[in-house]
Amino acid sequence: MEFESDHKDFIITGPTGTSKSYLVTLLGYKACQDGFRVMYASTAKLMSQFKIFKAKGTLLADLKRIERVDMLILDDFCMQPLDAQSRVY
Repeated sequence: MEFESDHKDFIITGPTGTSKSYLVTLLGYKACQDGFRVMYASTAKLMSQFKIFKAKGTLLADLKRIERVDMLILDDFCMQPLDAQSRVY
């Protein structure tokens, strides 16, 4: 898959129930098979984790860990409004 090796971003959009999550799961699985490091996260849960990381004082270390992945899949992006603190991250 060229987008992986070329470090390109992409967004999959569409109505609810059209298998977008399924498609990106397949793409992430294929990337893993090809030797890429993949992280799949619900956006809302990841924002909640950022608050925990910040409270624990590990936010920068955890962000660096996330930066090391080759493919970051954010599912359900902007399905819920982000609060003021989450918009800062």
